[in-house]
Order: sequence, then C-alpha cells, then structure tokens
Amino acid sequence: MVKKVAIYELTAPQLLVNYAYSVIPSGGGPTGKAPLIPWEDYQHKTPELEDIQAWDQQFKPSLWGIVTGAISCIVVIDIDNPELRSMFDKAGLLPHIQTPRGGFHYWFRHPGRPIKTIAGLLPGIDVRADGGFVNVIGRRRDGEYKVLISPSPDSIYPWDKLPKQITRALNGQRPQSPPIEGQIIPEHKRNATLTRIAGGLRAKGLSQEAIEAALQAINSESCKPPLEETEVASIARSVAKYPPTNGYKDNKPYTYYPNNDDMAMERDRSVTDSVTKAQDIKDYVTGTHGWFSYEEMDKELGIRHKRDKDNRRQVMKRLKADGIVEAHNQHNKLFRYVNVAVRLIDFKAAGKRTPLAIRYPFSIENYFATYSRNVVVLAGVSNAGKTAFLLNFIRLNMADFSIYYQSSEMGDAELANRLLKFEDLALEDWNFVPEERSSDFADVIRPDCINIIDYMEVTENFYMVAGHIKQIHEKLRSGIAVIALQKKQGAKLGRGGDFGLEKARLYLSMDAGKLTIHKAKNWANPELNPNGLVLGFKLVNGCKFSITTNWHQVEE
Repeated sequence: MVKKVAIYELTAPQLLVNYAYSVIPSGGGPTGKAPLIPWEDYQHKTPELEDIQAWDQQFKPSLWGIVTGAISCIVVIDIDNPELRSMFDKAGLLPHIQTPRGGFHYWFRHPGRPIKTIAGLLPGIDVRADGGFVNVIGRRRDGEYKVLISPSPDSIYPWDKLPKQITRALNGQRPQSPPIEGQIIPEHKRNATLTRIAGGLRAKGLSQEAIEAALQAINSESCKPPLEETEVASIARSVAKYPPTNGYKDNKPYTYYPNNDDMAMERDRSVTDSVTKAQDIKDYVTGTHGWFSYEEMDKELGIRHKRDKDNRRQVMKRLKADGIVEAHNQHNKLFRYVNVAVRLIDFKAAGKRTPLAIRYPFSIENYFATYSRNVVVLAGVSNAGKTAFLLNFIRLNMADFSIYYQSSEMGDAELANRLLKFEDLALEDWNFVPEERSSDFADVIRPDCINIIDYMEVTENFYMVAGHIKQIHEKLRSGIAVIALQKKQGAKLGRGGDFGLEKARLYLSMDAGKLTIHKAKNWANPELNPNGLVLGFKLVNGCKFSITTNWHQVEE
C-alpha cells in the first residue's frame, strides 16, 4: 500500500541527494511560483548540495521545484482541474502532487527521446518535459503543494502507462479548436457534424489517432451534451479506413457549414465498401464484459454495409469455433467473451503475511487483522454514527496511508463543519482526499490506497450490492476499501442482506448506541473469535464516541 508522505518530510536536499533531481528555488514572479535563479544551466546539470544550502540562505524560498525532462529523467503531466482526472483514474494512476488550487501532477519516467514542454496539450492539461520546470514542495499565497505519493524514482510511472488521449496528442497532432469559437453543436447534429469534421481531417492526411484527438476535444468543448468517448472513437476509426483522397467525390472532403443546415447535411463524399478487419472485431470482443449483441458491435465499430456484416459474421464464427466467444443459449443474437485469464495466488512467494497497520475506532484492530485487498463493510441505520465512524477512521490512519473519501451526501461546507467538530484538529491538519461521488465507485478506486465510500446508495434491486462490492474488490491491489451501507431499523444486515457479506472480510452492523461485529474472517488473536461481539457507545457532538459497554458476547 502507498504510504503517506507528509509535506515536512520531503525537503530540497532529499530531492537532490536521495533522488538526484535537478532542484532549484522558486516562489518568485507575479504568480508566486517562478524560479528565483537563472535556471537554464540546470537543464543540463544538477546543482550541488552546497548550492541548495546557499540558495536557502539567500532567498528563503517559499517553494522548491524540479527541472523536468532528461536531466531529472521525469515528465510531469499537470492537470488544472480535478474533473480531468477521469482518464488517469481509468488507467489506475494516482497523482503524485496536489497543487494549491486543486490540480494534480502525475510523474512519468522520461522515455529517453525528446519530449517538448507543452502548455495546453489538451484543454486544462500541460506537459512539463524537456526545457520545463515544476514546483514540488512548499507554500504560496493560495495554498501549499501536497505530496500524495513520494516522488522517488521507483514510484514514477513507466512511459507506456500514459493515458491514450495524451499519448495520441503527443504523437505529433494537437487537437483542433472547435469549428467556430463558442459554437454549440446540438444533440441531434453531433454525429453528422463530427463525421464531416473527421472527413475534412482525413482529406488532409491525418491519422486515426490524430483525428480522434481532435474530435474528442471538439466533442468536449462544443457538443451539448457530449457523445460517449467510445462513440467518438468509432467515428474516427470509421473515417480513417478510407484513403486521404481516394473515395472522395471530386477529391473533396466532407465540408462543415456551421450556418447553413441544408448544406451541413450534404455529403460531399461517395462512400465505398470496406471490410472491417478481423483484428478490430477480436479487439472489441476481448474488451467486453457480459453479453453483447451484433447491434452493439456494429455501432461501436461502424459496421453498416452488407459486405462488412457478412465479414463480421464469418469472424464471429471463427471466434466461436476457437472458444473465444460463447453464444447465449436462449437469445441467438447475444454473445459473451470467454475470458480464461486467471490471477495466480503465489502463496509460496508471499510467505507469512503481516497485517497492515490499520487502526479502527473502538480498537477493532485488536480483534480483526486487516490485509491488502480486504473489503470492510459498515452497515448502519440512519443517524447512528456511520460518518462519524469513518471520519474517526480517517483521523487514525491519515498520517500513515493515502486515503480517498467518496461522499454521496456532503458538499464542501457540510464536510468542513463536520471536521471542525474535532476540536483538537484544525482543517489544515486533515490529510486525505475527499471527493463527491454517488455511484460507479469501482471506476475511481485507487488500488493501492485506503478507499472509503460514504455511502453506497442502493434504492432498488438490493441483490446488486454483491456485484458492486465485487467490482470494487477486483480493483484493489495492495489497498483496502471501507464501504458504508444503509440499514433498516432492527435489521441485522444492511441493504442487500446476505449479498453484502460475500466479499467483506469484516462486516460491522451499527445501530443507535450499539456496534456489532457480524463477520470477521481474519482474527487478530487466534484464540479469540470476534464474531458476534457487541459494544455499547454514545455519540457526542457528532464526532466523538464514548464507550458505555465494552466488547462482549450477547447470548442469543
């Protein structure tokens, strides 16, 4: 699990001596984040420890930064808005640094070839590489740089882990601006408009990757609401099948006429049949989860013509014969990818596992040992103290682990007020990442961190609780997940009943003034069975627990 690195533990001498980065003092200029020295020389050499000490005495810098690129062997992707994190979250990447204004820095290993520093590679995303510079530690007027993952060389992501959108943009073709500044593409014209734009780009010889990068930017900026990213990718893929000039009427591409609806609907190109590649179909199949139909496949791959559909049927027959695809036994137009990949449990290499040093309210760690990939469920009635339990859990562990807290109910002000109830902690002393989220929690699980979900809302089809928890469990590597569920008054278990027990290694049931260990698989003491233990408590000021009855077994 990724250990938390406090700001004060990371210093400029450490960045230089321990990690061999080219470190320079910063904090100048009108923005309060510019280098304080002429730093061009340090793009080609690293300073000495004596230089760091001299700069510290001379400038008393508020910030310290690193020259990026080949000299420090790093490329930093700088995003200025937390909402841009989705592409990194999907790739399972965590940010190394949080900036004062809520942006994030992701560190990647320099690939050994020239990588330019680019401002605005994609909307809201900058690249700090050769000839670049990035602040790492310190405080400025509007806040401080928070180290979320220690930027040691072994924690930096390999270059091939870059999200595909950034890789495409770096491969020579930057996204085009929207067709007309400020123009909105309405919902009923999104596909036609993006297809015409794609045709024009293809006529100029742009590759599929470059076309998709441009379309994704236009889709995000101008389409209201935006199309799904997969649908935009399908448009780029379909158009890229055609030669840059051949197949166009009079060698003219699709033309975009923003102010003339009749002309906008005109097609300038005569489309010729093309056979969808067998590899495209196989790639689609192996990327699916659950059952899919021909209709879904055709929409994704842009299969429209009879020749393509005939080819698709032949490819699917071969995949079924090879055991890669299975047909539904009742619905002959539904198929499923037969995924035979398994994850080996290397118990010999693991040896005797040591529990994680996780602490719980009410000292539950004395009864339950927490290991990597464990799921903990806290099911409680309304107003019993679930959130207070989770905030106390954060408080006990935030100095040692990276914690991400997903709240489905609280906004900025309400969370601040809850944290202010802890009178011995100032707001700036809290060290975790809170985010608003009410569904699809598995999409934002950080696999090597503590993930807290407060709470998983399930209003119908309660049996699906097991599926949601299973998806979260599958995303974990060395981290854990703590999931809060609602519980009816008087019920033993939360929403989903027994379904919520399947993946939980620890299942706690919370009623007003009473906490029960309903299930504990990993006993901290092999001679003490914690299952069925009950504790009485009183919640004071919405944040502090006072024990009224110690842990004890209740006779059934």
